[in-house]
Amino acid sequence: MLRVRVLKRINARHVLVHFNGKNHFARIAGSLPTDLFIAQVQKLRPYLQLRFIRDLVRKNQPLNNEVLSKILTGKKSVIQKLFTSDNLGEALSVLVKEDRREIRASLQRSISQRSIVPSLNRAKGVTEYLLLESLHNFMSSDSFYILLPLIVGRRRHMAELRLVENRENAGHGIFLNIEVDSETSIAFAVYLDYEAIHCTLSTNSPVIEGVVRDNIHMLSGGLRSLKYNREVHIRFVPYNQYDHSFPGSLKKIDVKM
Repeated sequence: MLRVRVLKRINARHVLVHFNGKNHFARIAGSLPTDLFIAQVQKLRPYLQLRFIRDLVRKNQPLNNEVLSKILTGKKSVIQKLFTSDNLGEALSVLVKEDRREIRASLQRSISQRSIVPSLNRAKGVTEYLLLESLHNFMSSDSFYILLPLIVGRRRHMAELRLVENRENAGHGIFLNIEVDSETSIAFAVYLDYEAIHCTLSTNSPVIEGVVRDNIHMLSGGLRSLKYNREVHIRFVPYNQYDHSFPGSLKKIDVKM
């Protein structure tokens, strides 16, 4: 089963589609009423053949991306409480260290273990949340979302991470909102296009904003190392400019600026 987006209809049976980050030519078995859908792979050789299973565009479906977003918003407190009160949450945690390679490896482990950690089987609420999160990501056409526990030294924080791919493949972006404590948060929106790396920061703490401004060269250097041939643009905006609720959080951020 695949989440497929049609880029071009060549004729009644053949289309150019996009899935898993790449473009493919495919033959469609049966009718194709929409350009964004869940498909079943029927053949790989001598050609890729897909069959339409479910429309991902219509809003009147009983279960769509918007409905899943609202459900997840109400249930994400399950993992937050588990993480702060029980060691089970450590199985999903990302260890934040100085070496970015170690952070990347820890993030990969967190994502891969979300569906296989045996200790989570007895935590019904967490298992339910993770299943809904996976289903939401499967149905989302251009973004990937996870609720991410962070461990920085002895401190624990919750974060929301969303990875976004531009529909025209013109650029990619991330949105990261970190809850430093129950009253303090800091958010980053980073977008890469053909010419530059754009970073927007927002926090409701004047102290944190001051620290970030004093060390802005570290952030700029880290961003520049992603793509040395691109300029880096950083700006600060008021934290209350963003709606940090899960549904459509990135739609309210002008990442292209």
